[in-house]
Amino acid sequence: MTRLPSELQGLEFPLQRPAWLPADGARKPGALLGFYIFSLRKQCHLTQETVANDLYISQSYLRKIEHGEANPSVNMTAKILNYLEACARGEQPPEIDE
Repeated sequence: MTRLPSELQGLEFPLQRPAWLPADGARKPGALLGFYIFSLRKQCHLTQETVANDLYISQSYLRKIEHGEANPSVNMTAKILNYLEACARGEQPPEIDE
């Protein structure tokens, strides 16, 4: 079993650490946030395409966020997390404005 970085230990994630999230601490600054978003999306059984369409962003931008390759604004981060956390709680995601 792969060990998660210390910041993630003790947290509940539905998946194993993906290959793009190094366990040795040499990760990109946004990788931790990206892994959390990735985990929530998988927990909700949603595709990148579905989430991106619902949030009016491109699928490639969501992929870059999940992989720690993009630096989303605070507003975009909140928009994604509000959507996915509502889904994870079994609630209807909030209405998203374009």
